[in-house]
Amino acid sequence: MQHLDLTALRYFSETAMTGSIRLASARLHVTPSAISRQIAKLEHRLGTVLFERRPTGVALTASGQLLADELVAIYGNLSRVQTLIGDLEGLRRGEVVIHCLEGAVDTWLPDVIARYHAQHPGIEFNVLVSSTDRAVEALAAGRCDIALMFKAPPRADIEVVASDSEPLVALVSPTHALARRRSVTVPDLLRHKLAMPDASFGVRQVLDRYLRQGRIDAPWLLTANSIAMTRSLVRRGVAVTILPHLSAQHDCELGLLKALPISRAGALRADVQLCVRRDRPLTAAAHHAMRLMTGAFAGLFTAPAP
Repeated sequence: MQHLDLTALRYFSETAMTGSIRLASARLHVTPSAISRQIAKLEHRLGTVLFERRPTGVALTASGQLLADELVAIYGNLSRVQTLIGDLEGLRRGEVVIHCLEGAVDTWLPDVIARYHAQHPGIEFNVLVSSTDRAVEALAAGRCDIALMFKAPPRADIEVVASDSEPLVALVSPTHALARRRSVTVPDLLRHKLAMPDASFGVRQVLDRYLRQGRIDAPWLLTANSIAMTRSLVRRGVAVTILPHLSAQHDCELGLLKALPISRAGALRADVQLCVRRDRPLTAAAHHAMRLMTGAFAGLFTAPAP
């Protein structure tokens, strides 16, 4: 088989990521025609069409998706090799990739990274806010070193390094009718429209399981793939939500949301796990990050008093 041109692969990857030859050219600082030529060359060498051309851009064919997935893994391995070489130099350089639940990125994870940076300023962090399903997928595929996520179904290839839990809380606007209450029940909440993240999030899976077991229909206003979007709508007073206090701690401290304990709903709990891939030894940089994260794990939850 002929060797594949690295420039063509780079142009292909950027186009696959952006979904547009024009955007890829802007990011790579080359002309669109240069990218088109390299992709055509790559398609000729592979004997297959990699992109479907559409009026709004390009979309990967099945063959293109296969190549794109393999390149993600290859680039990830190259980054890991660079980090392993950095290990030989005593944490002077390297990268740590973390998939993290949305609620921990306001204060908890930045505190950990700041402490790490003070000790080893040459290490870079790549943090991706992820749902539980996406974090598990990234760990299993070797695309991240560490995942902080809501509890996922047990898997043989995922090791849970630390775990903790707290009751879920109801979050309402300070001007909402329920804000005058000291606590609420699930029936109280279901008299109002609900806004929740989608079913790829562990917290939504907990709520859906609770509703199914009770054969309860919920009055939905919003399902979103973003906890930030959910909180934003609740701040406007048109919906309520059920989340870990961790996910809205900053908003509560600023007085933008009020957290209310949910009484008589013991099954509504947030189980948070710090995980790694079982058969993939951590680099020295990632291992040090894991030690700091494990040490800070006890301070992850700050629940409101009932």
